[in-house]
Amino acid sequence: MMSTISSLSDAPVAMRDHQHKRGCLFYVKRGLLAVIILLVALPVLGFTYQAIMAPGDAERYPPIGQMIDVGGHQLHIYCEGEGSPTVVLEGGAGVAALSWHLTQPLIAEHTRVCAYDRAGLGWSELGTPPYTPESTARDLHTLLSNAGIAPPYVLVGHSVGGKHIRMFTELYPDEVVGLVFDDARHESADPVRTQAEYEADSAAYEAGLNFYRVLRDLGVVRLFAVPLSRSMAPSMNYLPDDVVYRLALFEV
Repeated sequence: MMSTISSLSDAPVAMRDHQHKRGCLFYVKRGLLAVIILLVALPVLGFTYQAIMAPGDAERYPPIGQMIDVGGHQLHIYCEGEGSPTVVLEGGAGVAALSWHLTQPLIAEHTRVCAYDRAGLGWSELGTPPYTPESTARDLHTLLSNAGIAPPYVLVGHSVGGKHIRMFTELYPDEVVGLVFDDARHESADPVRTQAEYEADSAAYEAGLNFYRVLRDLGVVRLFAVPLSRSMAPSMNYLPDDVVYRLALFEV
């Protein structure tokens, strides 16, 4: 008799526990569903936002210089000042011409100075990979020639740009009267690599660009361009917000 009474008294408790578990499971399922919907909706919303805004970028932020055909793709170059020799500014890895925003006007007070966007950076179109110091130097030479910017040149190379200006000088020694290595990466700092290793590095760089393009196409770059750029590159702290924004927006 006592066991029967005990069983009956335990029944409501067991039912409450069962209902509590069902309630918890219900909210867990709802929570997971909300997360899934959010993971699907955010990329769709970001892609839609980017698709709506991107077509107007060219009108809102037209190239500050000239777009010059170099044989299959166009490169952007911007010159200021007058005089000779012409100073040509070669930026570091992944850096567009706008990065010289503070430096270029100072040089322009003394002579002509040109900054340009390498293939795939800034306003310049993509070229044909792999991108090597030699292909970059030849692109630059064609760009200067087609833009009517005659030698002699003083080449300024920042970071990896030091490799590019050294290669340019090796290919066109009679056109260069001076080299300035601005905190340039020393070539001996890199290990000797085989062609296969170099191509693998180029492929990795291209993969990085592709990841950046995904973030751009999902609207992430547009939304967080300034804080992300400043956190990743402290040198950006010296540039105005609008320049930082355009630098991020027009990386290809």
